[in-house]
Amino acid sequence: MAQLRQDYQEFVKRDAEIVMVGPEKPDAFRRYWRERHGPLVERHAEALGARRYVQSHTLADDANALLRASRAAAEPYDGITEVWWDDRAAFEASLRTPEGQAGPKLK
Repeated sequence: MAQLRQDYQEFVKRDAEIVMVGPEKPDAFRRYWRERHGPLVERHAEALGARRYVQSHTLADDANALLRASRAAAEPYDGITEVWWDDRAAFEASLRTPEGQAGPKLK
């Protein structure tokens, strides 16, 4: 059973819903996200002060369509990214780093 840290409320989590854009097939996108983007974030995590990075990949499953239809939900996401910082100050500091300023231009 997982146990929450005592200072859990101090953590800041930023979620981003990922919607694939472009000609890629879903499998190619997931492979890129897992094999290229994940390692990219890992390389820069310390400079950004990121404590945790999580990728949640959507499964291509008929149950997803049924669930979405039953709730009149929006179009499905291709995944969700979570990035965690120790607190709001650490998150804001990450935005002032060269890596935070570069954003999608990071290599």
